[in-house]
Amino acid sequence: MRNEIKGGTPIRSFLYKAICRMMHIREGRNMDEKIEQAAIARAFDDNGKLKITCKGAFEIAKEFGVEPVVIGKICNQKKIKICKCQLGCFK
Repeated sequence: MRNEIKGGTPIRSFLYKAICRMMHIREGRNMDEKIEQAAIARAFDDNGKLKITCKGAFEIAKEFGVEPVVIGKICNQKKIKICKCQLGCFK
């Protein structure tokens, strides 16, 4: 009984799950930093504004296995404008 937490969950199992969650959070932070670096590396200067092509943003999403919206949010946070929209929404 001393090796169990209230409800019968073994302490080892509880600790294992907690450690896995912490590692996932760390990996997520590292992944975000890598994606940010990739977006900044692909961005180019256009009259003092950083821009990335829509195609470049999609390539980064595919490279890191994330949805394109994740790249869009990172670009917004880093003030990187997306240009040459593949849908024709903006130039």
